[in-house]
Amino acid sequence: MTRVIATIEARMGSSRLPGKVLKEAVGKPMLLLMVERARRARYIDEVVVATTTNEKDEAIASLCSKHNIAYFRGSEENVLERVVETGRHYQAEVSVLLTGDCPLIDPYVIDQHICAFFAAYPHVDYVANCEVRSYPHGLDLMVLSWKTLAQTVDFASTKPFGEHVGWYIRRHPERYRRLDIIAPPGLSNPFFRITLDYQEDYDHIKAIFETLYPQNPQFTTVDILNYAQQQGWIDS
Repeated sequence: MTRVIATIEARMGSSRLPGKVLKEAVGKPMLLLMVERARRARYIDEVVVATTTNEKDEAIASLCSKHNIAYFRGSEENVLERVVETGRHYQAEVSVLLTGDCPLIDPYVIDQHICAFFAAYPHVDYVANCEVRSYPHGLDLMVLSWKTLAQTVDFASTKPFGEHVGWYIRRHPERYRRLDIIAPPGLSNPFFRITLDYQEDYDHIKAIFETLYPQNPQFTTVDILNYAQQQGWIDS
């Protein structure tokens, strides 16, 4: 069987909201809540946190060890190399690329992308929802073969290709064929933010978790959008 590994890029040194991946809601760090959600995707074999060797990221490694979450520590500056080495270490054949600023990632959306990739490969090189924007910001992901991603490491020394995983592939459509995943009508809202970059984002995401999680830890994006409408964050 093809081994599918989801990597979550996570570090403590965010310039806009330092330590954001360990900020809490419902008594749990955002990173732990994100892993919970990603693990519910049916077609992922393992979720792995890709963090750095920087001393300040020992807190992330400790969290992973405490909660039996697979993790790998690599370069802080060369994120592409870190994620590729994470995949190598965990014997990935297909990589699902996630970032720690998406704690509300939807397991159903992950499965949709994985299924689309398997259906289309090798006629396409990757599937993604971040080039043609239809999902809310915060459900971003990309699925591709690990070998395809690994082949771009040679370009990682050139900014921004080493800082943004998959960026080289996304910026070279003449080399890599893309399948865009479009949100169904009930999930389509490309202007709504549920990504964790600023304090206001955290306040909203914390409120979402603390309202919906106690009722149903497996709450969906539809639940989130309904709650956001009730709060007046988006138009009804």
